Amino acid sequence: MSRTVPPLSSTSSSASLPASAGLSTPEEVFSSSAISSAPRLSRLGSSSGALSQRTMQSFRTVSLPGLFPGTHLGVLASGMLDKRRDGAVRGGWAKRLFVLSTRSLHYYRKTEDFELFGKERGQVPLADMGYAKLVAPEDAPYGAVEANSTAYFCAVLSKRKSLLLFLRADSLEYAQSWVNVLNYALQTAKAVDFSPKWSLEATQTFIAAASGNFQDAKQEPEKPEDVADSDDGATEAPKVLVVSVASTTDFSPRTTTERVVKRQVELQSDVKIGAFRKRDFCILVLSDGEELHIPHHMLGDNVARLLADEKELVLSTPPRSQDARPTVVSTSRVHVPISPQPSTVQPLVVNQPSVFAVVFPGALGGLFLLSVLISVYCAPPFEVLMKITIVLGVLLSVSQIAQFVLAQMQQSERSLASAQLAAKTIDRTAVAAAQTSDDLVFYLRVDHIEVVESDQEDASTVSASSCVESAEDGGGDDADAKISGGPLPFSARFVAAEKGDEEKGRQRYVNTLQWRKENRIDNILVTPHPTFATIKQHYPQFFHGRSKAGQPVYYERPGKIDLAALKREGLSIEDLLRHYMYITEYLWRVIEPSDTGRSLTVLDVSGIGMYDLGGEVLDFIKRASAFTGAHYPERSAHIFIINIPGWFNMIWRMVKPMIDPVTREKVHMLKGSAILRELETLIDLDNIPRDLGGKGPALGESDEELALAAHVSKYLARPTSARLLSAAFSSGADEPPVSFEDVSTASFRIRDGIQFTSCKLSPTLSKRMGYEIFLKKDYRQMTGSFKERGARNALLLLSAEQKRVGVVAASAGNHALALAYHGKLLGIPVTCVMPNIAPLTKITSCQELGARVILHGSHILEAREKADEFARDEGLAYINGFDHPDIIAGAGTMGIEILNQVPNVDAIVVPVGGGGLIAGIALAVKTLAPNVKVIGVEPELCASFTGALASGHPVHVQTSPTLADGLAVPCVGSNAFEIARERVDQMVTVSERAIALSVLRLVEQEKVVVEGGGACSLAALIDNKLPELKGKRVVLPLCGGNIDVPVLGRVIERGLAADGRLVRFVATVSDRPGGIAQLTNLLWESGVSIKDILHERAWVHASVSNVAVKCVVETQSYDHGLELKKRLEEAGYPLAWGSPSDASFLGGM
Repeated sequence: MSRTVPPLSSTSSSASLPASAGLSTPEEVFSSSAISSAPRLSRLGSSSGALSQRTMQSFRTVSLPGLFPGTHLGVLASGMLDKRRDGAVRGGWAKRLFVLSTRSLHYYRKTEDFELFGKERGQVPLADMGYAKLVAPEDAPYGAVEANSTAYFCAVLSKRKSLLLFLRADSLEYAQSWVNVLNYALQTAKAVDFSPKWSLEATQTFIAAASGNFQDAKQEPEKPEDVADSDDGATEAPKVLVVSVASTTDFSPRTTTERVVKRQVELQSDVKIGAFRKRDFCILVLSDGEELHIPHHMLGDNVARLLADEKELVLSTPPRSQDARPTVVSTSRVHVPISPQPSTVQPLVVNQPSVFAVVFPGALGGLFLLSVLISVYCAPPFEVLMKITIVLGVLLSVSQIAQFVLAQMQQSERSLASAQLAAKTIDRTAVAAAQTSDDLVFYLRVDHIEVVESDQEDASTVSASSCVESAEDGGGDDADAKISGGPLPFSARFVAAEKGDEEKGRQRYVNTLQWRKENRIDNILVTPHPTFATIKQHYPQFFHGRSKAGQPVYYERPGKIDLAALKREGLSIEDLLRHYMYITEYLWRVIEPSDTGRSLTVLDVSGIGMYDLGGEVLDFIKRASAFTGAHYPERSAHIFIINIPGWFNMIWRMVKPMIDPVTREKVHMLKGSAILRELETLIDLDNIPRDLGGKGPALGESDEELALAAHVSKYLARPTSARLLSAAFSSGADEPPVSFEDVSTASFRIRDGIQFTSCKLSPTLSKRMGYEIFLKKDYRQMTGSFKERGARNALLLLSAEQKRVGVVAASAGNHALALAYHGKLLGIPVTCVMPNIAPLTKITSCQELGARVILHGSHILEAREKADEFARDEGLAYINGFDHPDIIAGAGTMGIEILNQVPNVDAIVVPVGGGGLIAGIALAVKTLAPNVKVIGVEPELCASFTGALASGHPVHVQTSPTLADGLAVPCVGSNAFEIARERVDQMVTVSERAIALSVLRLVEQEKVVVEGGGACSLAALIDNKLPELKGKRVVLPLCGGNIDVPVLGRVIERGLAADGRLVRFVATVSDRPGGIAQLTNLLWESGVSIKDILHERAWVHASVSNVAVKCVVETQSYDHGLELKKRLEEAGYPLAWGSPSDASFLGGM
């Protein structure tokens, strides 16, 4: 080989990859019996063992679905596996199969012996792994070793020594082989820095480690162009090895079963598939290991459509690469014709009736009527009428027998004409005769299979980077493809919603496609939903079972929507609407994917008063109803409105005649005992929740709700495609955790280089707010922020060589200033990569401090990428502004100072951006004084830490421009979150109004200027988010004072408006000489200061003799403004008064 992987070296107890020293080849790694000791995890010990030749031969390479180009290299499995004729891998120890790729360790699990692998899948990225180690049975965790078993284990640990996977092996040799292979794979991955684009040599070495095939490692790798030119590289079309059907009895994946219909399917031959229900899907397993799923709705929703429409399904497998030709990606396309004959259900054969069969019964009926008329008008003897009736009845019976005999004769003639056709016709006739809406039998035929190849280096549609990105997103999973569903197909529902007008229906469909594109609906179900649990807590809505007709039932309690609680959690109406879109899409993609499906809705309006449904709640209901009615038409079967108050029923009686008859029939108003009685007519009692008197589980405990929660959790745990985003706000997995010893030593280390800032009681604020407020004035550091603590600590901890080379950081603000200042003091070169939107004052200040400033990109992500390039090309050390462990330790020194300065402190309220400050303070405070509360506060418009706590891990949140721009970090740091999550007592969010008012209060009463982020701790008290701290000692860190003068002016104006001291109103005055003068005289008499005045004549809607005067005045207080309003009204001026707390007013300022 032209390039060798760096040898495995012996490591100390802190190393991340234990291995034997001096091993440079795969043979030495696999044959080595020496495993160096590694840090112990609980009772996990280390042992030794050797890998025999027999063990290496038990490793086999097979193909499995779900892996994308650049990752599908081979399967590593311990135990005897066999590749059977159906192409599915069965057997194996612990019913698990592990696939080692260049990016992850994928695992597949079977739930039943007769199922194919792939029911449960997962992966652990190699970048998250630290090392693998051998675990003897006596050192295994409790419950891992079965009775009378001597199994050994391979423990896969992260770089922080937490357990990721615990793999069981049947023998010491197998366990030892797992340890060696995984450690060698990790070493190989490290050698290429986990790059998406591996070199051919590194990839082939990796395959050798995964498969145990050392001959491949020794051979010179073939060049891609040589392979492409050879005939051996041609891809052969796969075969259909298995046709099976997956059945689901309910919505829980735990009860999904699979039955094999046919093996070794030949092209152009019929495969009869029976008992195919709406929730089933057909599976085609190809010889290359791929699976293709055909759901019910792809074949049609009823027999009539199947017979009327000829169509062909073209099913494509995910793109995959070939080991021999790494740049070539192939996709298999399977053509499945669905046509009236012979691949679908045939209709019941109904013979054309003969003349005798039609005329004779009609004649007999006419004679019978004639006899009745005679009996009425002519009054013959009764006996004569009876005789006539009996004779007619006998003749009618004879005619029916004759019809049956004729039908049998015609059937026999057809059977004699074509015995083979007759057999199939009889079979399909019986199928059609027994056809129901929930049970479909059809004939499937695979017409042909083709393989389409694309060169990743030439084709624009497939690229290596996009493939790797998809692998990270989990987008290659078949389940993802089915759930996301892609673009919505046209449906007759849109035409039906327009009363049969096809042109309007198609226009409605086009509008729906545009709406789905604008709101990213097609992939909403495979996008993480971090606020799901929070919204469900304050917005009761549930899926619960099905009706007797098989329709999903949806329950909602609009009267229980707690909008105030949602706002306290940092959520808005837009978040609520996005959640409603998610739930609606889940209903029609997962629970009821059939295009003709309908739902049954139960709305519990208890607790709603006549004046409750107003404001934002009413706005939400209107907007949600608007998009469901417009873009999910003809989906409701019945709507039950239960627990209605008297006034609601009165309004319904008035509105009901105005509604179209179809909708009117769907709506049912119920209360009292009628609720259960009416529901029971459509829903079985076992499916009605016990909340409403049924025998089913309570709302929220149904299988549908459990499946929905599992679905949301599944995608929360997956990495998203924005891996650059998370990388920009994280220091990476290589950084060790921070301990209190790090914080305490940092406090000693940096004490001579930073300002020891005061933390004193504020009498004015304490009296006004009702708290005992202490202000920690860290804005008095030389660069105006607390960032100096972490920056100096990180610079001092650099090695001598690294101090000579220098550091680099991506920042648009305080972190860049702090590094530049202390880099100049310590003689360490500093490079600051700043986005083009960085303030000019910050850019100039960094340059004056001697830092090299590089302007790159339009946002911080692009700046981070450029900083990474400098770190890689010039050997600079990258220092993250809030997630680097040394930065966190330095920030934590503020916590030690606070405890020394304020005795008996009750709580510390810390502003939160990326999380570094609160992580350091919480670590120090909870170590020295566990009873002191540590409370985080962040702006409502960028609540990234709150979102991370709700999800259990850092997530990317949507941000909006905020006055606290220094805290506008869309994703908290992973190290900071891991430290702070268990130590922070509470998180609160604050409004823009409170932030502006807090800056104003500090300027007026404390004579200090701080930025919006630094004043957020005071904003939490102004917003009354912490009433439980009234009368207690509370420390507020004022952590930053770098605010531009123009911004300060705007913030003060907003603060005055929020305080009710800056008032805007429009008064209508008479357009005559002295009219405006009278208004201004009244304002002068009221003692207000006019800041702005503008009169308007052309656009006044009132009389032409009037003029509108817009005024902005400054008052002495909120009460003074109310007094002014009263005087203007008494003077007879029509007013349009701008509320001081009006959001639109603030926005206009």
